[in-house]
Amino acid sequence: MGSWQWQWVYKSRRRRSAVNIIARRWLLWFTGWDEQCSSGFCIDGHPSSSPAYSYKYGSQKSSSRPYKLSSRQKQHVQSIQENNQGQRNLNMQNSAQLAQMEELQKTLNKLREENEKMKASLQAAVDAKLAKEGEVSILRKSIEKNAQSHATQIFQLKTEKEKGDVKQAQMQKELKDEMERLRTEFTFRQQELEASLRKPPSSVRVKKFGRDFPSTPLAVSPAMRSWTRGGAEATGFRKPVEDTPIRLPFVSKASPTKSRKSPEKLRSGMLPGFENAFETSTPRRSPSKRIDKGKMAIAQESSVFGPDATNGLHPLPHVSQGPSQFQHEPVRKPTQPQEVLGIPDPSGPSATQQLQPNDDDMEVVAIESDEDPGAEEMETIDPINWKAELCRIILTHSYTSTNEISFQQLLSSGNSTNEYAKICARILEVISNPTKSDDYDESINIVATSLLCLLADLNEMQQLLSLAILSNLLMKLVLSLPKFQDALLACRFPIPGKQTVSLVEIICAIVSKHLQPTADKLHWDKLALETLSLLECLCFHTSAQSMSSLEVFARNREVLMILLHSSQPLWLLESSLRLLVLLSTYHDMYKVLLDIPSDATSPNNDIQIKDELVERLCSHLLEPNRSPSEDLKLYVLTYFAQLSISHTTSHGVLSASHTFIPSLVLYISQLTTPLWEDDGSLALSPESTSLLVQALNQAAFLLYHLIFGIEPNLNLRHILQRAPHRPFNSINHIFVVTFGRLSYSEPPSWMDTQVRLELEFLAEISREILEVVVDGPEGDSVWAAFQVEPDEENAIDEEEMEAQLMGGDS
Repeated sequence: MGSWQWQWVYKSRRRRSAVNIIARRWLLWFTGWDEQCSSGFCIDGHPSSSPAYSYKYGSQKSSSRPYKLSSRQKQHVQSIQENNQGQRNLNMQNSAQLAQMEELQKTLNKLREENEKMKASLQAAVDAKLAKEGEVSILRKSIEKNAQSHATQIFQLKTEKEKGDVKQAQMQKELKDEMERLRTEFTFRQQELEASLRKPPSSVRVKKFGRDFPSTPLAVSPAMRSWTRGGAEATGFRKPVEDTPIRLPFVSKASPTKSRKSPEKLRSGMLPGFENAFETSTPRRSPSKRIDKGKMAIAQESSVFGPDATNGLHPLPHVSQGPSQFQHEPVRKPTQPQEVLGIPDPSGPSATQQLQPNDDDMEVVAIESDEDPGAEEMETIDPINWKAELCRIILTHSYTSTNEISFQQLLSSGNSTNEYAKICARILEVISNPTKSDDYDESINIVATSLLCLLADLNEMQQLLSLAILSNLLMKLVLSLPKFQDALLACRFPIPGKQTVSLVEIICAIVSKHLQPTADKLHWDKLALETLSLLECLCFHTSAQSMSSLEVFARNREVLMILLHSSQPLWLLESSLRLLVLLSTYHDMYKVLLDIPSDATSPNNDIQIKDELVERLCSHLLEPNRSPSEDLKLYVLTYFAQLSISHTTSHGVLSASHTFIPSLVLYISQLTTPLWEDDGSLALSPESTSLLVQALNQAAFLLYHLIFGIEPNLNLRHILQRAPHRPFNSINHIFVVTFGRLSYSEPPSWMDTQVRLELEFLAEISREILEVVVDGPEGDSVWAAFQVEPDEENAIDEEEMEAQLMGGDS
């Protein structure tokens, strides 16, 4: 075989191998083996760069003539490569997305676990909160339900009361109309009967009044009864007298509390006998007599036409008292024949028989007498259920500024602790059974202790409005319930760090913490007002057992200085001083109020005590920016007056004070200065002048009592000389001018007569006080200084006289 033949064979083999390679690559791309071929492996599994591949199939580099593809094949191969590259990119994106999805799934699972944990913790917190607030919410709902039911009951009661009032007014109107109708009909009937009757002869009347009344009722003869029956038939009545029984009088039970003094008043007030008044035959009184005696006479004589018409002298109410009543009746005058007899009878004995009462009538009267004592029995009054009153006050009390139930506000003011809820539960347990009144003492002890605990808790939480509401509720309970004040002052509340505290100690803590003069808090004024009102209520009436509790407040000088600070408002100062006045009325507390040592018992010890409370009160007494007759200064005078009469020791302490008596002298000077220096405002206001003179009387008498109330008398000259010079400069001169004016000056002419008389009476004790300091020639000079010359007012100055003369010459 030649060389060209071998070349042709070689070339044909190369073509077949290239086609096979392309076909296999195409086939493997569709079956997923493109990645293996692209990574260096051929179709049969050998690497493309391996010697076997080069040896078997040949290499493009080693071949002298590379295999050329057609354009279509190239496009097809290029598309195949692009598809392979897109598939690879898509696989890479899918793998990245799958990894990202796995990470997101892990994050989602983690978030779900955290969410479950948060839900579990939230549920646990809600359960804990509901467990804490459960009791308080239940109590609050029960209170609201009770309040709604009480309001509904009150509305129903008001509606029923209005209906009852309307019905009662209608019944009274109907009864009044019926009474007027019966009165009118009775008057007409009486006139008709009097017109049809004839007067008996005068001989019969004289014979009747000349006889004595029998001691026992006499029986009526059959002839008289037949005559009465005939008279009844003649007047047009259908039934005889004895066939119509007398109906018992109606007794009103409208007012069971009124006592019934006698059966006579009952019968006279209820108009007895009206039912059978028109079935009798003879009247016993003339119409003129009835008109003169008025409505009471008409009521008493309403039974004259009953079966006792034969008794012409005695009305039915008097017959009911017994047969012996006839012996005590006064004899009527012969000039009134119609009061005795109304039916003529020519015979004398028949007139005597008319005085005899009917036996049947006496029996009926006896029945009425048996029933009267039973009607006079008084109804028993049940004792007051104080526990029900306690429950009513707690459930219905409301503060004026809020108009809401106070106890409901106290429930909402707490910090929802278990202890606070337990305190409220104890109170509700007590007030849940108001009908059981035998445990009243135990109930008020529990309520007082619980309210004291609430007061301490609210003070710690600084709830000023709630403290004011609770103080107002305590004041209401103290004023309304017996024994509650003693129970409130006796109970004590344990607190951490101390043993126990009482109500007064908690009030002192409230004052020290919240009522400072510089405090500017919301509801500060309400808390101050209610706190002082509660203290005044406690001090108004205190038993000897509770006196020690109030001494805690009187001994606390820090609290008193806060309340009496000059920066406090005027109303707070007046309330604080009024509280001190109430404490001073208990004379056993003089040592606590004046801060006297326990060993000082005698006024002769010349006790020198510098009490800051006394100095503060003296500064308020001499305050120049306030009127001398202001209530604040009058309270200070009253406080010192009560202390001066409480005990001789307190009298000595006040007398030995370096500031009190000089302050009192200056205050009297402030009172007298506007009176004698022609103050125009006082001349136009008689009321202000009267108040000023009353304050002057009170201050002067207090000074007189301090000087002459002990033996030996007080050395006023020595006290004025040793007074401090800075606040009491020229005190001796002020004293001489003031009391010299009171002693020797005439009252101003513009004053009223009553005020002038008071000043003239005050001049006597002022003269005695002045003579203690100024006596002898000095006293005479003081008297001469305030005397007015007789012709001083009429004297004319020489210059004025000369001016007048020169004016007359011109």
